[in-house]
Amino acid sequence: MNLFINGSVETKTPDGKKTVFTTKTDYPKTGEVEITVETETEEEFELLLRNPSWSGETKISVNGLKTKAEAGYSAIKRVWKNKDSISIVFDMGIKVIYPTAYGSQVLMNKVIWDKNYIVPTFDKEDPAAEKHIALKRGPIVLAEDARLEYNIDEPADILIENGSVNAEITGGENSAFDNLVAVTVPLKNRDKMTLIDYSSAGKTWNEESRMAAWISVI
Repeated sequence: MNLFINGSVETKTPDGKKTVFTTKTDYPKTGEVEITVETETEEEFELLLRNPSWSGETKISVNGLKTKAEAGYSAIKRVWKNKDSISIVFDMGIKVIYPTAYGSQVLMNKVIWDKNYIVPTFDKEDPAAEKHIALKRGPIVLAEDARLEYNIDEPADILIENGSVNAEITGGENSAFDNLVAVTVPLKNRDKMTLIDYSSAGKTWNEESRMAAWISVI
């Protein structure tokens, strides 16, 4: 199983019996996934559950009993019975991403064919890059949005501890506009700021919703 979205998938077991996997979740808003297995008869087979690399401490249980979560795919081999239940809780902690320093690099080469030489075009790293971070919550990149009533050009003094941020979910709806995920991020001065999922940011396509996924920091 690779995707964790609401719905049912009908397939067949190795013995050719019909099996239905029904998933209930609000992922990626949260990291909780419930899967119900419906089988015609009891049968032993191996089920592979994708464990994304961004989830540091995935928790998996079958009928309430904890099973080991492995990197890549977690293999569960057992005699499956009708209405067996699988519970997955992904680690949705917010991780800090820093720009990769590169100094300068060649963006492209222009070939002067009749002179038999190449003219490179260089890109030089912006010195301000090191003063920016990105925040990723599970599989979702967070972003600033001017509709949240702050100046996105103003550096934020975000409280970072051990490469992560201890934010709090405030819901999927903001008073001004809809979004998939909204979180409050703590600042060092004990104040807070709100960030939303990147896919919901900047949707007015004008100055009203200026947005930034690379956040300027102090």
